[in-house]
Amino acid sequence: MVLGRSIRLMEGVADLLQVVGYPVEVSSSWAETEYAMHDASPPDLVIVDLSSAAADAYALAK
Repeated sequence: MVLGRSIRLMEGVADLLQVVGYPVEVSSSWAETEYAMHDASPPDLVIVDLSSAAADAYALAK
């Protein structure tokens, strides 16, 4: 899962991961990300653009 406000950067990261075969979901909100993290099969990797509310990112990481 790739999360961030810098749409161009996040789409670029997602595109690169998909090119090498990783399934990628892109989220633009913390609520959507929290929902995905508590899903039955949470993502193996979450990439967060820390320029978008770093405190929220740290709380989510816990």
